[in-house]
Amino acid sequence: MKNNIGFFSHETGAAAHRKFLILRTYYGEGEKGWAMDGRFWRLNSLIADADNCKIDTTKKGEKARLAHELGLGLKDLEEFLAVLRDDAELIHDDDGTIWTEQTQADLRRAMTRRQGAKARRDFREYDDELKTSRDESEKDGDEKHGGEGKGVEKIRGKRRASSSPENSKRGEQDAREEAAPPLVDNPVDNSEDADLLAFAIARVKARKKQPGNLEAYARRIMHDPDVIAAYQASLATPSASGKVALVEEPGPCPRCGKPLKADLRRGEAQCLDDDCRVWLKYDSAFGWILDEAEEREEHAQSSA
Repeated sequence: MKNNIGFFSHETGAAAHRKFLILRTYYGEGEKGWAMDGRFWRLNSLIADADNCKIDTTKKGEKARLAHELGLGLKDLEEFLAVLRDDAELIHDDDGTIWTEQTQADLRRAMTRRQGAKARRDFREYDDELKTSRDESEKDGDEKHGGEGKGVEKIRGKRRASSSPENSKRGEQDAREEAAPPLVDNPVDNSEDADLLAFAIARVKARKKQPGNLEAYARRIMHDPDVIAAYQASLATPSASGKVALVEEPGPCPRCGKPLKADLRRGEAQCLDDDCRVWLKYDSAFGWILDEAEEREEHAQSSA
């Protein structure tokens, strides 16, 4: 990824700014003053084109290159850089490495855009691979089910069962996680965060569908309000078995009034009545609510 910029911002009123008035006054308001004004903008272009938008003037031959680019002798270059640094305050000098505030600000904006574009590109590549894999799976399904189209219909039936907005959003999030590069070793700051991370990992492991990079995904969701609320509830709510529960026990089935079989660590419950069999899920904001996506999937599987 590029670490420089091909342009920089230039305000139309820059010539009237105090810093440029100081620069031109030092060299005289006549032709020479404006010539040095122009040389600053040429120097700013060279800085913008350099790695990380910084020029290390201590490197061998670097000052000679700058003197050539600005049309100055080495002695005049030294004086010019000193005026820009000490009087006009138009450049910064860190032990011989010069840079400007404007090019650094423009570089930060450019890097943000580039990183966003790279993330979108990586996701599109992953999405293409996913579609190819699905096409191959559908083709294999046709061959296994003895005729063109039959395997596809069974696969599509299951896919429709998981096409609710909630599951679609979860699928997009998992896809982005798969496309993301692995996290480098980045230990959590303290024991409380370590416990929260362990809780988030356990929560992700309890999912029916898990992301490829489990720890990276857990680190991304560990500070989400829902995860924190469930974590805090787990500290205060022991289950009947003595194990720490993630959510409170559900009441009777809201549809038929019969008992529910609940998995408190996964936040899921199902009615025990054979005629009902309704699924519920735990929501941190609303408590136990009907899980229509699970019902649709079970119905699709039973009718397939």
